[in-house]
Amino acid sequence: MLPLPPSLSSVQITDLMVDDYNQIYVEVVEYGTSRSRTVFFNNSLCQEDYNEMSMITRNGIVIGYRRYFKTTTRWTESIVGITYNVRTTYTNAMRPWNTISTSTSFTIPSFS
Repeated sequence: MLPLPPSLSSVQITDLMVDDYNQIYVEVVEYGTSRSRTVFFNNSLCQEDYNEMSMITRNGIVIGYRRYFKTTTRWTESIVGITYNVRTTYTNAMRPWNTISTSTSFTIPSFS
């Protein structure tokens, strides 16, 4: 019998990432296992990039996930210094189906 996945205990918006095409992604770390996830970048819903998700393990056991969500914003010099608000809500994968929400803001740096 397989062990049950760990219950959702923590969600953290950790960073913004830029891909090779200057597309901005939100990085979110969850400890435990979520059933559903929503991420908003300046009130625009982001789509999860399932190909970039990675597992967080301890002693060979999955304890969480690092997930990436594609924004509708590309990094250009014109957005340097602008502050973007990010918020997320994750729902536990098992009863009691609790949710964890968090938010933060990022000011876009210059990459030159």
